[in-house]
Amino acid sequence: MDTQVFSAERKKLVEAHSRAGEGRPFAVGYARLMDQHLAELLAAASGGSKPSGLAVAALGGYGRGELAPHSDVDLLFLTGGPGDQKKFKGMIEAVLYPLWDLKLQVGHAVRTPAEGLEMARADFATLTTQLDGRFLAGDGALFIEFFERLYRYLGPKARKKDFFKNLETLVRARHRKQGRSPCLLEPNVKEGQGALRDIHAVYWTATGLYDFGSPEDLVLRGLLPADRLDDLERARAFMTDVRHHLHLLASQKTDTLTFDLQVDVAQRLGYDASGNEAGVERFMREYYSHVYRTKNTLDYFLARVGEDLMSSRLRRLTERPRRIEKGLNILRGQVELDSRQEVRRRPILMMRAVEIGESSGLPLSHRSLEMIRTNLDLVDDRYRSDSEVSKRFLQALAALSKTDRRPEVTRASQLLDFLAAYLPELAEIRARVQHDAYHVHTVDVHLMLTLGELKWMAMGRERTEDDRFDQKIVAEAPRKELLFLAGLLHDIGKGQGTDHSRRGAEMVPAIARRLGLSPEDEDTLVFLVREHLYLAEVATRRDLSEEKLIVTVARRVGDVDRLNMLYLLRSEERR
Repeated sequence: MDTQVFSAERKKLVEAHSRAGEGRPFAVGYARLMDQHLAELLAAASGGSKPSGLAVAALGGYGRGELAPHSDVDLLFLTGGPGDQKKFKGMIEAVLYPLWDLKLQVGHAVRTPAEGLEMARADFATLTTQLDGRFLAGDGALFIEFFERLYRYLGPKARKKDFFKNLETLVRARHRKQGRSPCLLEPNVKEGQGALRDIHAVYWTATGLYDFGSPEDLVLRGLLPADRLDDLERARAFMTDVRHHLHLLASQKTDTLTFDLQVDVAQRLGYDASGNEAGVERFMREYYSHVYRTKNTLDYFLARVGEDLMSSRLRRLTERPRRIEKGLNILRGQVELDSRQEVRRRPILMMRAVEIGESSGLPLSHRSLEMIRTNLDLVDDRYRSDSEVSKRFLQALAALSKTDRRPEVTRASQLLDFLAAYLPELAEIRARVQHDAYHVHTVDVHLMLTLGELKWMAMGRERTEDDRFDQKIVAEAPRKELLFLAGLLHDIGKGQGTDHSRRGAEMVPAIARRLGLSPEDEDTLVFLVREHLYLAEVATRRDLSEEKLIVTVARRVGDVDRLNMLYLLRSEERR
């Protein structure tokens, strides 16, 4: 087909796939259209014969068989030898020039199989791009030769370990570049934490490390639970859909879900307001739900692959657990639940694992997190009203470890499902978004980070002069677990309508009674949740030199302990 026919067909594809849920069908359909166009261009350039010594392959996203409306079209021209590159120069240009005439962003390289392998050896990003390679046209034997070389190179155990180490390094570097949190105000749908690149990392590992033919092989190998793979596939379809509409709205390649475009994408995807939640907030809530599941799945997967690659000798040396109690150990510097059977028999072990993690500063192992995730049905009304579980929960809240590990969004999000099961009042704010320029994190992660920052301060850590003052205030708090519990609960009323502080305070008594708090502690907790914005309102709206105001505040707050806790809550809210 000529360029005009190709443009017309592409326009038809866009028009046919401009609705919700049509991003993935468009991406696949557009890739197929591009396949056909390139095959015809090469056939025309070679006079209708199949050129021996020249193969054209798709790389990157195009190689995966997906193209967003304004994606780069990445091509690899494989030649039999260095001399063939000059020989086929005119033929290659006859393929590229029509694409450039269409104003497509074309990335291309001309290499022999040996040169392609050398590039893969020198640059890991090039290796992963080539792992997505897909034959398009020309000399199929040459393409097969190239991939046989690539997989022979990746075959030795030492190379597999290097591959995995480089993959982890690439993931960490990308996450650092994209920001500390998966829930940025304007997330990147392709490169952000929990976004498409994290899904690609799992599939690159399946291809490059295990030479699996399909992601389902990861489940058969025991590297991913089946429901986690389903989560990845759903997230992939959703993110592809979002990216598709981003490109259409911006009329160019863009992968950042900017604040203004969020509203337009939400409308295109059919998210209407529901109750107290705007359509854009419902959309971003689903977005972040996918992000958290993908990020947690990637963490689980990388841990499992790391174990799988560990030598049997090293595994024996490190598998020497320190027993905490029956069913609970410290293993390889992590809190480890023994078995699903023991958890089913003694569900309190899930809360004990959290308590040990908080008191020791050690992370829960991926196996422990998975056991908790797959046994949430045990967290029922009986579990929530169990006095021993409540005791362990409050001790976990009060625990101050002596490690230097900072509060992390990833660590916080891993336990949110468990906490939301134990405190059902948290379920309504899971992944909830407030569409404004002030609230960077989702409400649930904000609460977990507030709790983490309060505990960090109580541990004596500091970053600024203000922190030193805050530490003195924390040290004077007689019941730190109440302060920490208030930090965890202060915004639970969000999403329930206006005046979230009052609505949250109305939810607190039921929580306090389940936890077995005294009437006095319940009253303090209700006060802290209801009034957590009070000091900020006074400081920003009133004349602080007025004696009458000082008396009014003193009467409303009641005592110094409550004043200190209100100040600390507001101080951490600003971070």
